[in-house]
Amino acid sequence: MKVGKEEIVGALAAVEWSAKRDYQADCRVWESRLQYIAKAVKAIPGVQTRIYYRKVGNEVPHLAVLWDERAFGLTKEQCIEALRNGDPHIEVYNGMGRELARRAEPQPKQQPQIGDADYVISITSNTLQPGDERLVARRLKEILEPASGRARGV
Repeated sequence: MKVGKEEIVGALAAVEWSAKRDYQADCRVWESRLQYIAKAVKAIPGVQTRIYYRKVGNEVPHLAVLWDERAFGLTKEQCIEALRNGDPHIEVYNGMGRELARRAEPQPKQQPQIGDADYVISITSNTLQPGDERLVARRLKEILEPASGRARGV
C-alpha cells in the first residue's frame, strides 16, 4: 500500500488535535445539549429519557428516549422514519447502540453489550453541532406529542 505525504501529515495533524482535546469538557458540552432535548421531550406525558455512556466503543454521552410503543401507536421505526424524512433530516440509533437505523439489509441478532441502554431510540451527542439540540427537540416533540395525546385519549 502506498501512502502519500499529504495523508501522513493529515493523520498526524488529527492525532495532535485529538491529543490536545479536553474529553471531560467536551462531554460536559455534549451532555448539556442532550439535557436540552431531554427536558423538552420529558415534558410529554409518557415519554422518558436517560443520558448514558456506552462502555464499549463511542464512549460519549447518548440520550435514550423511551415510550410505550403500543400505547402511543407509534413504533420506533415510525419515529425514525419521521425524523429521517422531516425537515431537517435527522438520523438516530435504534435497537442496540451498534445498529444504525438506516440499513436496508436485515440486521443480524446482536447480544447487548455492557452499557447498552434498553431504549426505543438513542441520540449520540458528539454528532450534534451547536443549535442542533433545538432542532432535534422540536422534531421529536412534533412526532411524540400527538402520539402521547392519542395514548391519553386527548
